[in-house]
Amino acid sequence: MCFSQSLFKQATQPVPKVVNVFAAHEMHLKKLHRARRNSINNHNDKQLNAALYELGIAHRENKHSIDSAVYYFRQSLRLATSRKDHDKMGFSHYQIGDIYFNSGNFDSTIFYYLKTQTDFKHINPYMYAHSYSYIGDLYFTFEAYKSALNYYRKSLALKQRISAKEANIPFAYWCIAEAHYSLSNQDSALYYYRLSSSVATTTRNIPYYGNEGIAQIKINQHQYDSALIYLKPIPKWYFEANVPKWIADMGLLYMEVYAHKKDGRNFNYWREITRKNAFSTFLPEQRRKYYKCVSGYFYQLHRVDSAYHYLKLENQEWNTITRLKARSNIDALIEAYNSLKQRSELLYLNSALKENQLDKRAINLENERLSYQNNLFSILVTAAIVVLLLLLAIIGLIYRQKQKTKQKTVLLQQANRDITEKMKQLNEKEFRIREMQMASEHLFAILDEQLRIKECNDSFVQTMPYPVSVNSSFELTLGTNHFPGLNDLIRSAQPYESKTFRCRWDDDQFLAIDFSIINLTEDLTVKGYVLEGKNVTEQLASQVMETNLLIHELNEKEQQIFQVNKEAALSNLQLDLSRQTLHELSIKLENNLPKEARMQELRNLVQQGIQSDKYWDNFMRHFDIAHQQFFKKLKHHHPDLTINEEKHCAFLKIKLSNKEVSVILGVAPDTVKKARQRLKKKLHLQIADSLKHYIESF
Repeated sequence: MCFSQSLFKQATQPVPKVVNVFAAHEMHLKKLHRARRNSINNHNDKQLNAALYELGIAHRENKHSIDSAVYYFRQSLRLATSRKDHDKMGFSHYQIGDIYFNSGNFDSTIFYYLKTQTDFKHINPYMYAHSYSYIGDLYFTFEAYKSALNYYRKSLALKQRISAKEANIPFAYWCIAEAHYSLSNQDSALYYYRLSSSVATTTRNIPYYGNEGIAQIKINQHQYDSALIYLKPIPKWYFEANVPKWIADMGLLYMEVYAHKKDGRNFNYWREITRKNAFSTFLPEQRRKYYKCVSGYFYQLHRVDSAYHYLKLENQEWNTITRLKARSNIDALIEAYNSLKQRSELLYLNSALKENQLDKRAINLENERLSYQNNLFSILVTAAIVVLLLLLAIIGLIYRQKQKTKQKTVLLQQANRDITEKMKQLNEKEFRIREMQMASEHLFAILDEQLRIKECNDSFVQTMPYPVSVNSSFELTLGTNHFPGLNDLIRSAQPYESKTFRCRWDDDQFLAIDFSIINLTEDLTVKGYVLEGKNVTEQLASQVMETNLLIHELNEKEQQIFQVNKEAALSNLQLDLSRQTLHELSIKLENNLPKEARMQELRNLVQQGIQSDKYWDNFMRHFDIAHQQFFKKLKHHHPDLTINEEKHCAFLKIKLSNKEVSVILGVAPDTVKKARQRLKKKLHLQIADSLKHYIESF
């Protein structure tokens, strides 16, 4: 059972027999009247003043005798003024000002509040500090939140100079938090609400003093369950205090929470409590908020006629507040009061000066008095003309404001109709789009803010490798250990921003899906994430197969090229060896010349073969083409290499062993080994360095 239902159950319990409240009130009034008569008979002005003040309090609590309450407070004020009892004068001024505040007479309210401040300035530090809160409340009513904040801070500064239990500092912090909240300073408001609760817990044993404000901030952040937790301890305290404004503000918060939670029973329960308290006294702002909340609730239920009815009532209440504010100018009234106070002080000083110098300047003072009267008369006439002009200007402004209000009302009605029609069209479009997405071959799902699956189509269920069910975690659907950090990637998306990612599974069978997710947590119709996916398994498999075939073909071609290069190198080297053989043959022929002419011809042919170096040049050219300019790079780093040393470098590049080189050159393997050692020294390599790796680096 929720908290509001338990309150409803308590309210419906049978009430025990109690004394008639009206009869008790009448008995109390008779007792006070008797005390007043006794004080008059005994000529005890102090007791008479107290009796008159208590009569005003009693009539004010009756709520049907407000005029009588004002009458008795004025009588108490008059008697306290004659006795110069500033304490009682201050309380009487405050009571009259508070009555005018609750009745909407703000001009009289600010006058009596300023009088209260003057009376308490030197005799009651707490009430003097508290009077700044009263003026701040008046500015707050006029939506002058910065001015209200300044008065609340002055009140707090004065209260901090007196003891904590007497000062009611939690109330000062709460007022500052309200001003910050109205100025949209959410962080500052939350700080002062919590500070008021902390101080109230310490000084007054009330741990939930600022809970109402914290709950309002939680509602603005759409944390409705958290708001209900903060609101839970408040009703008992507010119902015991029986202050209509407090109960109305609390009821508005409950209405807003249950309207968003679509809890009709609890909404109607708090709606009745709020209506009863908001209309029991002069609370126009609470009435306007009540109409606005009920209108929004009915609009949410698609009861457009009821919503429009309460919207009209809200506009009427707003016009009433606007008219009340238009009739008052707090800053001008405060300035006029201060100037009047300064003038009275000047008159007092002038009268003292006249009494001290009466004998010496009697004639001059009489002339000054006459001139002062003339100047005063001219000032009064001028002031009357200015006031008349101001009244005419105010009447013109009020008339113009009425015309603007009528125009705004017509425009607002038209805008409401347009908005209703557009909402219907958008809902229809969204429904059609949702149907198309659910029937699509591509994967489609909607996730809530905790990344749990709210809806999905058949393609999503059939394609995913793990079982899919509503309210199951998206991470579990993909596999807990397959994609770490995926939730952080999704939550990093800003509102209305999309993120793309690919998921692959290689466990039992290969599967790959390209996902695209959009953050729609701030969309009132979705409040989550929209997920779309495309199965790219076949596409990736074909790409992998094509890549493997290309790699295989490249390896085969590389092997063929290497073999061809090796054979070409060997062929060229064998040709070179043939030239050496021919050279030896030529030497032998020179030593044996049996037939002079024939031998000379043979020797010429051999010399032609010996002198032809084009075979080695061809070998170098083909070798550079096959091995990326090997000889060019080698000669750049080591230009002093001989042809024989270049040959050994070529043998190392094509990875020929000592035995294979010895067969080609027709020498012993040890000779090849020694030639390579000499080559390593000439290349300036260390003993630990590898000649083979060094040559392969070119």
